[in-house]
Parts: sequence; C-alpha cells; structure tokens
Amino acid sequence: MTGIIDFYFDFPSPYAYLAHTQLPRIASEHGATLAYHPFRILELMKIVGNRPTTIECRNKGKYAGADLQRWTKRYKVDFARNPHSKSFDFAELDRGALVAIEDGRGAEYVTAVFAAIWGKAEDLSQRSVLIDVLSRAGIDANRLLERASADAIIAQLDAETKAAAERGSSAPRRYSSAIKCSSATTVSTLSSMRFAPQREESSYGRTGLCHQWSGSRNWDSTGPALCGRGLSRCDAGTHARSAGRSRRSGAVGKSLCL
Repeated sequence: MTGIIDFYFDFPSPYAYLAHTQLPRIASEHGATLAYHPFRILELMKIVGNRPTTIECRNKGKYAGADLQRWTKRYKVDFARNPHSKSFDFAELDRGALVAIEDGRGAEYVTAVFAAIWGKAEDLSQRSVLIDVLSRAGIDANRLLERASADAIIAQLDAETKAAAERGSSAPRRYSSAIKCSSATTVSTLSSMRFAPQREESSYGRTGLCHQWSGSRNWDSTGPALCGRGLSRCDAGTHARSAGRSRRSGAVGKSLCL
C-alpha cells in the first residue's frame, strides 16, 4: 500500500521551507505520496496555547538563526531572510495553496512560493511579483488568486488550522514543519542515508515522528540539541532507548523527535 506523508505547514516558517526542500525527494524514494496541509501558524498557537517564543526571545531567535544556517549548509539550498515578509498576506498565500491543491497543482505552488519567500527573498506583497512567481510555475495566477478570496476557501483554511491542532501540531519548528505519517508507523528521514520504519510512542501516550539520522554510532542522550522539537513533552531517555532499538535492528545512529 502506498504511504502518505501529511505535510502541515505555513509559509512564514523557515523550517517548513527547509523541510519542503527535502520532502519531495524522500517521498519519491519511498514510494509515498506527499499531501499538503496549509494552516495559519499564529491561529494554531492560540488554539493550543503556544506562543511565538522564537520571535519574543532574543536569545532563542539568535540560536534559531544559527541553526537555520547549519541546516541550509547541510541541505545545500538557497536561504535568505526576506526583508519584505512583514507586508505579506500569508493568509492569502495559504488560501492560494488550497486552491492549487484542489487543482492538482499543490506541489508546484508550494515549491514556487517557498522559494520566492525563503530562497530568493522576492517581494510577494507586490501583486505583479506574486503573479510572475506563480506564472513561472505554470499556474494561472489571476484565476487562482480570485478563487482564493472565496468565502468557502477562507472557511477551509480555518478548518485546516483546527485539524492541524487536533492532529497534534503545536507549530512548525526546528528541523521541519509539523510532519505526520498517516499510518503513524512510517518514519521519514530528512537525511540522504538509510531509512528505518519505526513506531515511537512517547511516555505521555502521544505518537511522535522521529527522523533517523545516519551519523556517529556513539549516541549522546543530549544529541545535537535537537531532541524534542515539535513535541510539547519529550525526554532524552525515550530517544536514547529508541536509538538503541535502531542500532539493534541495524538501522542508524541518532533519533530526532519532531
């Protein structure tokens, strides 16, 4: 049976952008289908009681900047802070994604918009620039944007945001966006190394998705400061045990919990 990787994202998240630079390849390599789920990150935070601490906390923001540069270097992808982003209508961009998905052009749309925001730092607040970006992706930009303003699409985006909260997302955070496998048994890996299916249950009864990262076999329970990202509760011991199981199964060395 073909697997499905449900990719929950919002365009303001640089980590969602980085995840998307890898996910299409990963899905292809493992015969999986990538399903796109845009949502409104700040609205989701309100629902689940989270806050944008990376923005509010200067030290955390500084660390995130360094972390982003590491992943950018590892993935060998373009990355630039967009000086125009405060003027973007991200809700419209998300609604546009819903229309594109409906038309079977979700991959092209999401790729083009993420690249324009985080890869090339284009000013998508300018209508002509946005239309050009979408047109280059082979999308009828004017028709799509007109449909994206419909009440039904606005309501659909609200529903997607609530569904993301119910699915267990708290916000797109480090290493990737909120990524879930539909079966909760398949593990996606954002490395180019080996792939090991595994089910990881947290000690709080919540299903987590762990990326297996082929690297040093010497597990350090603290990891590279990457454990627990994207889960509200996580403990290094769970993932040290997870890594031990992976080694016994001949898989890989480190686990990263989203």
